[in-house]
Amino acid sequence: MNKNNKTEQASNTPHRVQLVLPGGGAYGEYTKSVLIEFLSLPEVQNGDVIITGVTGTSAGAINGALLTSALNEGGPQLAIARLNDFWKDIRNANPFASSANIGNLFALNREDSFPNLPRAWCIANEIMSPEHLFPGTTLRSLKSLLKKHIPDLKTLQKGPADLVINALRARDNKEVIFTGNDLNHDTLIASCALADLKGHVIEGELYYDGGYSSNPHMDTLKRANFDSILAICPVPDSGRAFDKESFSLFGAFNKHSFKVDRSILNVLDKLEQSKDTDYTIHRIELKGEKHWNRSTLFRTDPKWLDFLEGHGQKDWARFCNDNQNQASSSKVFPFTRNIA
Repeated sequence: MNKNNKTEQASNTPHRVQLVLPGGGAYGEYTKSVLIEFLSLPEVQNGDVIITGVTGTSAGAINGALLTSALNEGGPQLAIARLNDFWKDIRNANPFASSANIGNLFALNREDSFPNLPRAWCIANEIMSPEHLFPGTTLRSLKSLLKKHIPDLKTLQKGPADLVINALRARDNKEVIFTGNDLNHDTLIASCALADLKGHVIEGELYYDGGYSSNPHMDTLKRANFDSILAICPVPDSGRAFDKESFSLFGAFNKHSFKVDRSILNVLDKLEQSKDTDYTIHRIELKGEKHWNRSTLFRTDPKWLDFLEGHGQKDWARFCNDNQNQASSSKVFPFTRNIA
């Protein structure tokens, strides 16, 4: 948390928060859970705390879009409902639940313990999957859900809460930033279009998941106005190098390096050490188990998502209590309360 934080604020001036939401596949459920706890704070509900911006990648871009569109349309209560409804639909549309549960009966080694997808299932999926039979199925289904939950793109493009997302342009491997009028259902899909899913084409241009470039994009924060950064970091500190693990969900050769690692923490460390910032930086990090592997990013059955939801609630409570214990310090997140 930055030492140069301005602790004195006019009582009638809302505290402005910038959210940082990295990607992480199914771990977006964890991010959603923390967001709902944050949105439920009385200070957020009554407008003493406002979200002025969100930067997100992949699942973080999806959660950010659901959040900002609802805030711009109706406020925190609508945002809570929209996030919950979307992830309920993810549970209902889950393509992995039955096959993963059956596959647990044929686990080939001890690493196949929950929540890892069973090794037998992964091997079978390398040979035949819905993407093999019907290419584009996953992203088309996701786009349909986004259209359902964000029917009015104007609420995504304009309003007091700004959204910034990113994707990788295939032809030159350059990061592309989407914000304002560039935000739509297709650019959201581009931000989470893994190479395993063949990417996503917009007006003849092929894009891949923004996590191949940065997770998430942070440079625009230098030009933003806010009092605090709250980063929700869902990729677990499990002792396993997620970004180096060779796991291809749909059997496609992935020539890119997907940054589902915790490099965002290094970015936040550098911002904290900078003397040019006048905001505090706070983070909530998921602590995982050592046996968790990268397959957990793709597991969306209710048992796993419920687990992540509960983990997010516990980590938010711990975050609030830790900050309450620093109440005399200028580093405290100024609107958290002891909720133990």
